[in-house]
Amino acid sequence: MSYASPTDLAQYGLTPQALANFTLAQQQGALNGASATADGYLRSRYTLPLRSWDLDLRRNVCMLAAYDLMVMVGFNPEGDDTNLRLRAEDALRWLKQVSEGVVTIHVEESAPVIPSPLIQTGPKRGW
Repeated sequence: MSYASPTDLAQYGLTPQALANFTLAQQQGALNGASATADGYLRSRYTLPLRSWDLDLRRNVCMLAAYDLMVMVGFNPEGDDTNLRLRAEDALRWLKQVSEGVVTIHVEESAPVIPSPLIQTGPKRGW
């Protein structure tokens, strides 16, 4: 499950011109990977999978996915492309703050799995 779509990626991650270098499958793959990374942080505070989430999570997942995509084609993290790396680092820092409870996000969690009680009875008494 992904917390963002390729449409979101074009709005919060990369320009449409940059995204033209990637297929929809590559974009979705990067979003899935970034969402899995987010889950690693979220599972310490929330019951996954999430049923709904707000823009803040969607946006940060897009920033991680954008960085992953651009790494595939190569870019200069020390030059003009520093912004992409910094945005990805900001997104990871934000996820860490969510996992530590410093930042609270609005999500709808899955219902926790509650084990059913085991019920045993004795032999019939004949009543």
